[in-house]
Amino acid sequence: MNLSNKNKINDMPEKFENIGLFYQKHYFRGITFDQNGNYKKGEASIIKERNNVLLRSSILLIDYFYSSTLPNPPKLVSIYPGIITGIGMKHETAIEGELKLGMYFDYSSGMPCISGASIKGAIRAAFPQFVKHRNTDEKIKIAKGYVLNEILSKINSNFFPVIVKKPSECTKNDFNKIMELEEEIFDGKNFDETKRDEKGIKKDFLSVYEKDIFHDAFIVKADSKGRILGDDAITHHPSPLKNPNPVLFLKMMPGITVQFNFEPKNGSFLSAIEKNKLFTEIILYYGIGAKTNVGYGQFTDEKAIEKTGNKVAEQVQFTQLNQEKTLKSIAVDDILDAKIINLSGGLTVDLGISDISFKPRLIGVTATGYSVGQIIKVKVDQIGKQMKFGIVH
Repeated sequence: MNLSNKNKINDMPEKFENIGLFYQKHYFRGITFDQNGNYKKGEASIIKERNNVLLRSSILLIDYFYSSTLPNPPKLVSIYPGIITGIGMKHETAIEGELKLGMYFDYSSGMPCISGASIKGAIRAAFPQFVKHRNTDEKIKIAKGYVLNEILSKINSNFFPVIVKKPSECTKNDFNKIMELEEEIFDGKNFDETKRDEKGIKKDFLSVYEKDIFHDAFIVKADSKGRILGDDAITHHPSPLKNPNPVLFLKMMPGITVQFNFEPKNGSFLSAIEKNKLFTEIILYYGIGAKTNVGYGQFTDEKAIEKTGNKVAEQVQFTQLNQEKTLKSIAVDDILDAKIINLSGGLTVDLGISDISFKPRLIGVTATGYSVGQIIKVKVDQIGKQMKFGIVH
């Protein structure tokens, strides 16, 4: 295929080896606009076919995808609705049916991945950051510190014993060790008396070779149907009397296996293996990527799936549960199936209805006794500019 021929716009292959190159450069190749910015009639069908090229993408495995220095790097399986990364990058020309949001790709291979910088930032966000974020409410910092201490106490209870007090009774001083761990991991501050410079003076900061490194995370296994990419939509409802305005975008599929490539070093508080456990538990608890508050970027442990026999493919097919329903067809007091996708701040659920892309949160419902992935019944309480749902006990 001659990619330099700009006059041909229908010569796309069934699949494209470098997905990133295709999406960032060749996706809009040959599309022309008039002086008013309007695209020519019929070119929307070309974009639709290019969407199909992306959705047919298959996995590509390269040695550096496995760059972790650990003997058993974490391999986590994404759960419904999938993973979104890089949506801050522009990818839009106003063509009907185009995939409008950006995605992060590995430059060399073109494979979709999660950048090491994003992973590092997401993990640091789990720390209270008393010093870095001075304007954040101290109650929020204490709550984050309390959750993190619960995780750390299961990894190394000698340095991080269980806090017996309630979160409301804690102060900043209860998290001094966590603050020091944060400074060591992310700022490279040295707390080890044995690490000294050539003059025998204790180092204030670790060298770049002594710091923890967060490499990009790569897809190492496709879902049960061999897919790695899918499309999804955010549906904006400007008015109950107007048609919704869906925004299509590209996502990494649920059910794919992602290897996280950490290169942790033995530190003053945790060993390299313990840091690996910490980073993994933070990702499992909070998720990673964009829109984690509505269920994206959530994972489960690959070993847990093998142990329980859980079929992630069933989560992928969840959208079939309410397939016959649409926004216009539901009414107040209707009972719908819903899948729990998040337990933070109440139950966040997915209704699996194609033109309801937002994920309702059932406020006032305690998460006790529920689990992510569980199917429950909800009742439609209100329809209109704001939709409300209640749980059916």
